[in-house]
Amino acid sequence: MPLAMTLTASTRVPWLPPAATGSCTRSRIGDAAWVAFVLAQFADLVLTYVGVTTFGPGIEANPVMAWCMAAAGVGSALVGAKLLALGCGTLLHIQGMHRSIAVLTTFYVGAAVWRWVLLLWPGLL
Repeated sequence: MPLAMTLTASTRVPWLPPAATGSCTRSRIGDAAWVAFVLAQFADLVLTYVGVTTFGPGIEANPVMAWCMAAAGVGSALVGAKLLALGCGTLLHIQGMHRSIAVLTTFYVGAAVWRWVLLLWPGLL
């Protein structure tokens, strides 16, 4: 029998996530925060791709991302960065750190997605 199946909810095993030990409870708000995080990442991927193909690679404000785009290509760099972000966000979700995901999502929408929207559609407001 696998170790995770023999543990009770009160057993604390630091190397296993709460979901594996049964101590994590489902949260609709937490799930909603994770879904919003995924949607924000997808929106940023699409908007960044449109922005970079429209205005050129010099429009990317993140120097690390600009370097990755120059080294691996726009599509590969964006997909790699978004997979890393989604992996980290998923780990936070599994650990039950839903407030952190909500704060990151809010910051991300304001700092990245909204700025792309304003740049790509200047007459929106």
